[in-house]
Amino acid sequence: LSLENEKSIGQVYNISDGSNITWKQYVNYLAKITDNLRPKIVIPYKIAYLSGWLMEKIYSNFPIKGKPLLTRMAAELFGTNQGFPIEKARRELGYKPNVDFYEGMHNVKMWLQQIGLA
Repeated sequence: LSLENEKSIGQVYNISDGSNITWKQYVNYLAKITDNLRPKIVIPYKIAYLSGWLMEKIYSNFPIKGKPLLTRMAAELFGTNQGFPIEKARRELGYKPNVDFYEGMHNVKMWLQQIGLA
């Protein structure tokens, strides 16, 4: 749609299904469709961020293989609102999502089953 509209040159648009699904709802639904347990432990943001920082320091100062269990980026990602409004794309481009959250998650489930992870 942006390729077909000269007004979109130099513009930025958020594209999603337009739902207001939280990370908690997403993770819980992903656990459900993959027959996994939902996370039971909730860590307050400030504690998670500090823990991520501490784990990053430990991993960078000692010869530990792999990635830290928790990072500042993960704490930031899960601890802040990741919703992005799509009204501008709707208004200026006539954007309409083709797939809603639940259909998209069904597609994820089918793909995970196809590659043997669900």
